[in-house]
Amino acid sequence: HQSGGLSMKLFTALQPWRMANVYGPQSQLPGPQTPLADRKGGRDELIVEGNPDENCASGEGHWLEYEFRYKPGLGNRPPGFAGLHIPRLDWQMSLQALQPDWRTASWFPAVLRKLFIPSGVLQAMMAPSAAAHQGPPQCLRVNKYDMA
Repeated sequence: HQSGGLSMKLFTALQPWRMANVYGPQSQLPGPQTPLADRKGGRDELIVEGNPDENCASGEGHWLEYEFRYKPGLGNRPPGFAGLHIPRLDWQMSLQALQPDWRTASWFPAVLRKLFIPSGVLQAMMAPSAAAHQGPPQCLRVNKYDMA
């Protein structure tokens, strides 16, 4: 069992100088001294998918993932490196996935509505993906996945 990989090695090396911190709700799951990297099991992620087909309400058709630049998704693309800040939308989506009823967030439907109307601001927050380049979707769906 590898204990945390490169990020935890870097954190451990910088710890004597207090230059880096593991913080936030995800840093202490499931016990008070268990960093996220050492957590057993997977992590939950909200995955947003769009469908360009006009008859998509049945759930059939070709669904494509909207990938956010700094958030893990279903594909093999690693999330982008954000430097010294955490992009707010990606962070909020990760935190929302931890909630028992993630559908209750007042901000989340507003983000989803913006996917129907292409916006330069929202597009800048997204990673290049097939869904982002297909044009506005006819339907959207959000699934919560355990990324074990």
